[in-house]
Amino acid sequence: MTREQQIEKAATAKSRGETPYYYEAFVEGAKWADEHPQDPWISIEDARPALLEFVLYCDEDGEYYTEVPQNEDVKITHWMYIPYCPPLQAFCNKLKKLLDTPPTKEDKQ
Repeated sequence: MTREQQIEKAATAKSRGETPYYYEAFVEGAKWADEHPQDPWISIEDARPALLEFVLYCDEDGEYYTEVPQNEDVKITHWMYIPYCPPLQAFCNKLKKLLDTPPTKEDKQ
């Protein structure tokens, strides 16, 4: 299957034949994304990963880590998100919600 066929198949499935505008927008968006690929690596100088995010770290020597190394000689330069598996995503969403919720009077007792 060619890339154009993949795009058309996905556009047809997503639009469900309801509106030609959705189909056309999907096709144009997919073509634009193919022409403007994004690098998944984020410079540590531009942003830091959020708490409880699974990320892959890369140091200046091209070594990879799943957590920040404790060795001070290692200089992390980039990181990228690691996608969650669905059960883990649900658990992390619940945990984030708990952490973002201020404690109630009952919680403090």
